[in-house]
Amino acid sequence: MAKWTEGVCSDGAAILRDGELVRIEDLLAHLNEQELALDRAYRALCGYAMAAEAGKQLAAAARSYHHFTVAAAKQHVLEG
Repeated sequence: MAKWTEGVCSDGAAILRDGELVRIEDLLAHLNEQELALDRAYRALCGYAMAAEAGKQLAAAARSYHHFTVAAAKQHVLEG
């Protein structure tokens, strides 16, 4: 993992990544890429959570029917 620090340049502050000067354009591109990756990961986790909840509901529906059928379980989830 990179270490980000602040340094001093002739005309002000400088941003360093692992001790190397980073241009503002490169820093902004990096931040935008990280934001996009974080957003994708968040959406994937939300999708997994929704699928897990649907699976729990389907399992509960299956347990409540003596003669389990997929159609009956789906109907139970949709109604409940």
